[in-house]
Amino acid sequence: MFGGSPPSDADSPEFFIPTQTPPRRQGRAVYGTVGAQAAHQFLPAAVRSVVEVIREPPPERNKIDLNRIREGHDTRTTVMLKNVPNKMTDRHLMAFIDSVTPKSYSFLYLRMDFENHCNVGYAFVNFIDVASLLRFAETKLGQKWGMFNSEKVLHMSYANYQGKEALVEKFRNSGVMEEREAWRPKIFYSSGPRKGDPEPFPGEYLFICARPFC
Repeated sequence: MFGGSPPSDADSPEFFIPTQTPPRRQGRAVYGTVGAQAAHQFLPAAVRSVVEVIREPPPERNKIDLNRIREGHDTRTTVMLKNVPNKMTDRHLMAFIDSVTPKSYSFLYLRMDFENHCNVGYAFVNFIDVASLLRFAETKLGQKWGMFNSEKVLHMSYANYQGKEALVEKFRNSGVMEEREAWRPKIFYSSGPRKGDPEPFPGEYLFICARPFC
């Protein structure tokens, strides 16, 4: 199930777009009239969502303004990293962040394609403090990743879910927690002598019901 290496073209978002011929209308492929935008609507919903996440600019409220962070006007700490080279693993991503701000994050989730065993191009990271986020963004935002011969440039935006606690609640009952360990979200101690070390992910909620109300 887990054998084999990622395809050679897995470093492109287009890797996740099916290659079958698009539907035809009156003998003419939709590519002939309205191009790739029309073909996009025929993709499976899950594939469309991945492509849109990678390509679409973030909403205004999610854009990162370094000056606002420096001036103390924006204190959010959870970001979405985009344009991640598809051959990267979560360990590669941890090492990449650690090269700038070691042990500075409390949550990390690199979204994987479970069939192709490659990431789909984005990840969520919660930094322990705003200073760490700013230091990472000032160093890496808009720069090439410099890994796997990729020409991709790192983009960032704020995530809709903010903070370690909110992210844990979002994922603790998710089906992704049943996947192999390397593909699951990771959390790390936020303070104390073990700050930055891996922390066990909380288990699912247990719903206990007493008769006769079950």
